[in-house]
Amino acid sequence: MKRFFVAFLVCTAMLLAQTQAQAASKITVIVASSVDTSEQNYMNVTYKKLVELAQKYSDNAFDFQLFPSMQLGDEQETVRALQLGTLQMSMLATNNYAPFAPSCGWVNMPYLFDTLDEFRALLDAMWEQNNEWAVKEGGCRILSILDIGYRQLTTSAKHPVRKLADAKGIKIRTPQNALMVS
Repeated sequence: MKRFFVAFLVCTAMLLAQTQAQAASKITVIVASSVDTSEQNYMNVTYKKLVELAQKYSDNAFDFQLFPSMQLGDEQETVRALQLGTLQMSMLATNNYAPFAPSCGWVNMPYLFDTLDEFRALLDAMWEQNNEWAVKEGGCRILSILDIGYRQLTTSAKHPVRKLADAKGIKIRTPQNALMVS
């Protein structure tokens, strides 16, 4: 189970924006998700709201096709598909987008924020700049970022980690993201 800044990182291909004005029939939007279709999952709740609003404000112009549970590849593979234009949207963790847009990796910096409110305030203040980096470096636009808390280190009761020295000798798995590995 992922317990880190999880992003509902919705990326839109530039081609979609161009075809929107030209298409007379419904526009197919292929959406990849790393999570299953559980009704309670926060990403699915947010995705359903996005679909509802997109259909409302576009007069039902879209045909959203959701592929959950990594059916279209892992999160980094879906970013490559977005860049190629074979996929229109993806819901993934920010740490899996950072290799494509390194400047956006700041949201995954451990211990940078003291509170969730502090993180959210900085994210709001830097929204346009973050999206500029996302488009320039990774070729995708971020529509929303959801947070579920900070990255946590979970250990056994026999070996609790309360300070840095307690972590000595423990192997810690990290995503393949240079910032988080370092």
